[in-house]
Amino acid sequence: MLRMLSEPTTVYDVIKKLNYPHSSAHSLLQQYLRQGIISSIRIERYRSGLNKRYYMLTELGNRLLSLLEKVNNNRFNALPRDKDRK
Repeated sequence: MLRMLSEPTTVYDVIKKLNYPHSSAHSLLQQYLRQGIISSIRIERYRSGLNKRYYMLTELGNRLLSLLEKVNNNRFNALPRDKDRK
């Protein structure tokens, strides 16, 4: 989900791409906002009165994503490969 937020993303993008329930997607985004991992970068207002809010990673969020990707890559590289098994 963090990688997805490196570009402007709405709660509906999260629901559609990750198949999250609306309440879960909204809760996660609100938690990330409170923690400073993402920020709200734009709001589109519709005539119906609804708002479409776009979120994106902050500097903290980008550093977190980078760290998590490094950890994930190290874990993957540490796995034994078929040629190493004998």
